[in-house]
Amino acid sequence: MTNHFDAVLVKELEVRWRELLESYHIEPQIGALIFQDILTAYSEPHRHYHNLNHLNHMFQELDTYEADSREIDSASRVTNEMLWAVWYHDIVYKPGASSNEKKSAIKAKESMLQLNIQQSSIDKVVALIMATKNHQTNTGDISTQVFLDADMAILGSDEDYYLKYRDSVRREHANIPDFLFNRGRKKFLSQTLKQSRIFMSSFFYDKYEQIARKNIDNELSN
Repeated sequence: MTNHFDAVLVKELEVRWRELLESYHIEPQIGALIFQDILTAYSEPHRHYHNLNHLNHMFQELDTYEADSREIDSASRVTNEMLWAVWYHDIVYKPGASSNEKKSAIKAKESMLQLNIQQSSIDKVVALIMATKNHQTNTGDISTQVFLDADMAILGSDEDYYLKYRDSVRREHANIPDFLFNRGRKKFLSQTLKQSRIFMSSFFYDKYEQIARKNIDNELSN
């Protein structure tokens, strides 16, 4: 989890970006500068977790969901709006800032307007991004549930990867004293555990719920 990315990762993400634009019949060169802006934003030196690796991880989780989920039907597939939201949900990220989600949503809206994406899709993407502010998963909208679950899927990773995630988040907040960071981190983890479900979609709940709770318990006990 570093801000130095290999060419293979960047190429894979570029392919995903081109495929999204092609679904709107947008020529690749039209979106090339926007893609470079995305790469630049997610490669900022202070990003140790909220970076291109995080985007790639979310896309892979959504790939797996669409391929394997028992919930898949015409109403619950991965939508273009969910993909836009992945690209933009952390495009503005300053550790500890309360305005990250709003500013990210604005960036998404600006880029989508530039590409002449219809307003109804923009509104949905803005709503998805804003939902990441509090991760309130009591919504009945399956696309919101799945999108938020993919964002939280890191909590259900294997022990080694979870430890890398934990350490990367700490590095992003390097300017915050340990006692303040630990207090905030404990609050987040405790509140997450208190939820009746960390993951709202059946697919992600079955796959990660128990692992995530074990990971969080382990972190809180250390």
